Amino acid sequence: MISGIYFYVLLVFTEHTSYILILTDIHPHTQAHIYIFIPFLDRVYKKRRRVSENQEIEDRLESLIHRVGEKSTSSLESNLEGLASVLEADLGVFRSKILRILTDCAIKMPEKCTIYTTLVGLLNAKNFNFGGEFVDYMVKNFKDSLKACKWDVARYSLRFLADLVNCHVLSCGSLMQLFDNMLDAANEDGVPQVRRDWYV
Repeated sequence: MISGIYFYVLLVFTEHTSYILILTDIHPHTQAHIYIFIPFLDRVYKKRRRVSENQEIEDRLESLIHRVGEKSTSSLESNLEGLASVLEADLGVFRSKILRILTDCAIKMPEKCTIYTTLVGLLNAKNFNFGGEFVDYMVKNFKDSLKACKWDVARYSLRFLADLVNCHVLSCGSLMQLFDNMLDAANEDGVPQVRRDWYV
């Protein structure tokens, strides 16, 4: 109650929004206060709903990518084609997420290397820019692994990059240039023998 004016505050929830409703027993113009709260709370609700929906989609994409190649009633070829179409449709919103998941799979599931390189090749055929971005992402991951002395991660990354040549994502010349750079690093003065052996 302010200066003899009574305010009634109601917190209203509906299926699609939530808002504070302020009612007053004086002049109708004071009801303009009602609309101050509605847009703010409605935006909060929509943002939370959007975050929740995006998380569900991300989880679904991650599950689909991880499970490709597992035993199925459909052929591996049709499963890869279908998954590539699903991922291509979601690249606009979830591009960075898809890049990260595929890179993780290349490293953590090396036994499925050819499956994932084929998937990247199919995506590259549908969206040429994605292929270039993925190669850049993998090369960066390879260099970071070398700097951190994560030799197994670096080896899996390099093997994946090499197999991308078969899928026409990476050119043979680019791969040979990478190999030449590694040999140059191995031949540097003062390099320990164990490092030379690993690069070779």
